[in-house]
This record gives sequence, C-alpha cells and structure tokens, in this order.
Amino acid sequence: MSYLYGKRFVGPITSTIRSLRQELYTVPYHEIDWNEARNLCVKIGKNYTFFSPLSFLYLTFALPYYNIFYSFFKLLLLHGKIIQIIGFKDTSK
Repeated sequence: MSYLYGKRFVGPITSTIRSLRQELYTVPYHEIDWNEARNLCVKIGKNYTFFSPLSFLYLTFALPYYNIFYSFFKLLLLHGKIIQIIGFKDTSK
C-alpha cells in the first residue's frame, strides 16, 4: 500500500509479494496486529534517550578535552594558513 499524489494505492498481491511477506514476517501476514506492531520499532527512533554510565563518563571527561584539543588544532591550522598567506619563512637555519 502506498500513496500516489494523495490517493491510496494498493497493488495486486502477486506470488512475489507473498514470498516476501513470508520471508520478512515471523507471524503470518494476515494475523499481524498492526496497532501493536507500530510500537515494536526501535526505541531510539521514538525519541528514547538511553543514558548509560559510559555516556556519562564520555560527557563529563572526554568531551571537554576533545573540545579543547579541537579548538587548539583549529587555531594551529588557522595560524599556518595566515603565515602561508603572509609569506613568512623561517630564516634562522
């Protein structure tokens, strides 16, 4: 079943459709309770927040240091581009 330009379209049930339904669903297709099946999807897709001790450790310890090093690295890259634009060369060698 699908919608084509706002109108419901149901294609013919062919042998290919029947075999796909057999392969994809563990319960016979005509016995599926679709109201219940809508709630059996992945919980993350339903705005479910999973907060584990590992994510707590990441957010409190690793993320601030990552942000500091990332900012420092961006600053170094910017400094290198500025020196390249100006044309400054180290002549102390």
